[in-house]
Amino acid sequence: MDGLRLGLQLMVTGEKRRFWIPRELAHEWATGPLVFDVELIDIEPNPDAPTADALAGPPASVARTPGGVAYQVLRKGTGAQNPKAASTVTIHYTGWTSDHDMFDASVLRGEPLTVPLDTMIPGLSDGLRRMVTGEKSRLWIPAELAFSPPGPPRSALVVDVELLAIQGASQGQPGTVEVRTNSPDARYDLVYPDGTTVAARGPKRFDGASPGPYRIKSEKMVSYATGLLASPRNMVLAPGGQLTMTVTYRAIIR
Repeated sequence: MDGLRLGLQLMVTGEKRRFWIPRELAHEWATGPLVFDVELIDIEPNPDAPTADALAGPPASVARTPGGVAYQVLRKGTGAQNPKAASTVTIHYTGWTSDHDMFDASVLRGEPLTVPLDTMIPGLSDGLRRMVTGEKSRLWIPAELAFSPPGPPRSALVVDVELLAIQGASQGQPGTVEVRTNSPDARYDLVYPDGTTVAARGPKRFDGASPGPYRIKSEKMVSYATGLLASPRNMVLAPGGQLTMTVTYRAIIR
């Protein structure tokens, strides 16, 4: 929140202060002024930020994806395969808005992010699909690809991203995935561990399934709410085992 951000900029390492933050500079949920006792323990070095020119827009010489994301390879990778549209990847990243604000950085947290590509903002997903493991690239994401509808539009973004790993199937004997649903008309995609998707409809059994984590992408049905239940809860198929997932549709009133 703005009040805490402004207050921390007045402090030095080892200092402890009390801040009285007015409501207009506090969180949206605040019903009045907030009081924070804050101790500044350490200041982490920022990742190397792009220059002002780079934040203003991509150089004319850089390449672009068919989707419109400009990119520049900062370090070549060692992998040979690109992620699929529904692959789950592990990445390290730092992102800036066009007005020079660093809005997020897994690098500062020291925690790589593991996430399916199809749940990211479109521009980041598009840029990662052309990368290989070990590669680090700078992506210039236009504003129209920097948010996922129905979320609010964002400014253009610059993201330095490193592709650490692409999830794949586990070693071992194939097993069986069973999808149960209370609607014979329900359409969905079953996402295999390597990101391969199989379109299906209604209850179905998938034999010869590779061991590893699975996902279901359910089609939205008008006037119905979708619930996903899984056993086991982590939706991982053990070698030679069986994984049962249940998609339940319940009528809702709008």
